[in-house]
Amino acid sequence: MTADAIDLAVMFAALEDDPDALAVARTVLDADGALLDLELIYANRNSRQRAFDARPLEALRGARVFERFPTLRGDLFDLFANAVRGGERLGRVVRGTGAVHSQWWVEVSVTPFPGGVVYRSHNMRTSEVLQQGVFDALAEAVVVQDVQGRFVLANRAAQAVLGTSGFAGRTGDALGFALLDTEGRALPPDERPSAVSLAAGRPVHGALLQLVRGRDEPRRWVRINAEPLIGERGEIQGVVTSFTDVTQERALEESVRRMQRLESMGRVAAAAAHDFNNVLTGIRMVHELLESSDVAQGPLATDIVDLGQMLDQGARLTGQLLRVGREGGTGATEVLDALEVVETTERLLRGVAAPSRLQVETRVVGRVRVARQTLEQALLNLVVNARDAMAGQPGLIRIETGTETLAGDAEADLPAGPFVVVSVEDDGPGMPPEVLERALEPFFTTKPQGTGLGLAGVYGAFREAGGTVRIHSTVGHGTRVELLLPRVG
Repeated sequence: MTADAIDLAVMFAALEDDPDALAVARTVLDADGALLDLELIYANRNSRQRAFDARPLEALRGARVFERFPTLRGDLFDLFANAVRGGERLGRVVRGTGAVHSQWWVEVSVTPFPGGVVYRSHNMRTSEVLQQGVFDALAEAVVVQDVQGRFVLANRAAQAVLGTSGFAGRTGDALGFALLDTEGRALPPDERPSAVSLAAGRPVHGALLQLVRGRDEPRRWVRINAEPLIGERGEIQGVVTSFTDVTQERALEESVRRMQRLESMGRVAAAAAHDFNNVLTGIRMVHELLESSDVAQGPLATDIVDLGQMLDQGARLTGQLLRVGREGGTGATEVLDALEVVETTERLLRGVAAPSRLQVETRVVGRVRVARQTLEQALLNLVVNARDAMAGQPGLIRIETGTETLAGDAEADLPAGPFVVVSVEDDGPGMPPEVLERALEPFFTTKPQGTGLGLAGVYGAFREAGGTVRIHSTVGHGTRVELLLPRVG
């Protein structure tokens, strides 16, 4: 036995009864130098009891740790891999994974050396466990980073928001998420709240940003606070960052702003309609005088007829403007069977859309209080829009009836309770987000000869009837417009 071997044996003997769990292992790497597994060289008594089912060292020496004990992989594999890749000591707090200490928090560290690693696991004191339990139970996502921006700790909420549990020793870029400002611009690493707080040594509060975890993942709005960790001598030791998910809050705020904008434009449309109607009234009086005079029998007879038709067209336009402003109405409201209205209108709709294109799937949904003309005109408008959107390409237009129970929305002035839903869906090109956002606005149109009053008028009429209109659309996947009205009885 060589002197080196004797010294190693003496060292291992000295570590055998250490209160911490200690282990030494060789690294097994792939062709690119990434960690595949660990071959155990030594594990002291506490390590064998906590992690290796109290097996004797002779039965463990040379074993591939993660292959033989897969339950140990979890977060620990990432910790080992990051330490080996970075060539420096890393540590974190984890839940115990062995049979003995599965209900405890342990502080672990991995120190790499050429060809291997040293692992230490320390059972936390009761006070430390309590602190970690409180940290883990926080509803806010909280992470702790060192002065290099590498993650040290992350509670459960942070793991859910950021979509990973393998934080130890890694930066935000390495974890595959990005932060964007309110305009969608990716923040450079030195402009992120945690980096600003570290660099300036001061807190950053209330930064509203968008968090993106992957190309196909939806963006989340988060409000971020960052606070530097200051040591006893005034040195900056790291930063604590909290993330509050405000995605639903932002969606509600945007919905309220959008409704306020629509209501404002509706009032403008209604005011314009009243003024226009006053002008039409004067012109119609003159037209009636002309019709009853000898002029109507002369060379201007055709012009007088054309003038009457233009007056009728102007009256229809005024009616659309008033419906946008929720003032005009489309006749007296009555209690109707929504299914019966769809079925009686189906023949007309097939003539508009071409019979082979229209697919109607209905079921009994109950009665609603609305003017029949409002529902009929809404269906006709939506089918025409769907037909125009699909011009020159194959696909179907589907009309469906159903029910939905809403929780109620005070901001949107919608009551809680059962609603009848009549939807029109097409296989057209769909709307990009900037078009979808404005689809219900008065005067907004993408059609060369459009007025921008069709959908806006439908929306105004349904709001007047106590319901609403919802639009779902994705580029390349068509559009679905839903008409909602409270169910009666």
